[in-house]
Amino acid sequence: ASERARAMRAIRSTTPARGRAARDARARCERASKVSIAVKLNRRDFVRAVVVFESLRSPRADASDATASGNLASTVAVDGRAYASLREALANARSGSTVTLAAASAHEGTFAANVDGLTIDVADGGRATLSHFTSNPYESVLEIRGRGVVVKNLDVAHGSKSVANNYGVFAVEGSSATFESCAVKSTTGSGFAVEGGEVTLVDCVASGCASHGFVGLGDSTGLPGSGRATLERCTFDGNNANGALIRGGVVVHMRRCTLNGNKRYGVELIDCEGEIESSELRNNAKGSINATNGAETYVVISNDVSVL
Repeated sequence: ASERARAMRAIRSTTPARGRAARDARARCERASKVSIAVKLNRRDFVRAVVVFESLRSPRADASDATASGNLASTVAVDGRAYASLREALANARSGSTVTLAAASAHEGTFAANVDGLTIDVADGGRATLSHFTSNPYESVLEIRGRGVVVKNLDVAHGSKSVANNYGVFAVEGSSATFESCAVKSTTGSGFAVEGGEVTLVDCVASGCASHGFVGLGDSTGLPGSGRATLERCTFDGNNANGALIRGGVVVHMRRCTLNGNKRYGVELIDCEGEIESSELRNNAKGSINATNGAETYVVISNDVSVL
């Protein structure tokens, strides 16, 4: 305190020629929250004050800059408005909203697409990652609950307790969604799944999963047409069970897909209908296609399907 007082007296005693500089130095001292001052007098009694500021800005300025910085660094936005997290963004999305993730961004946790017409995409044609690993059962990384949802360019990593409904990405009963250029890997269960909903997968991958690559199930009634799955140019390779499991009233349309090297069947069809065409099913441990409970009659396998 005494050093500060001596410095202020020295500044006040400078010649008129140095008056403005002295006043400026004094004002800077009074604004600083913490100031260290070293004072040295030369032969002409001019003061040289070296002011080292440890903090120059007010708390209000800091808070404002932090907010601005947070907006600039945000990895997710809804219709152009930035949010702190993907979960917050999804909570504020409305019907028809577009949620945009920053390219190369990573988001941990469980997420739900609740509103109709929602689009989730990645900026600048890039990719983003969603992941969730837990010992709790029934927790998917991304759950689709709305209708007309579109999801693009995501890589999804999943691990949850291995019981029923163990899916990385899950479309619930009554929902509908389109996935484009998405990849899912589950260390405990299946990649993509739909139960009593409608999904379209285009250029998607679910490989190396602990169970199936894709699961398509009808609703609780199991009636014909109680679920729909359209799979185009997708890859379901190297899964620990089937490349794809379709059952319980689902109508399936599979075109130009690859289902190779799975430890059960390339595709297992049970009590379902539809068609499989222009696809490759090779080197699956139990065979390429297994159709039972009516599927052998109501699923059409075209001649251009390559099986081995």
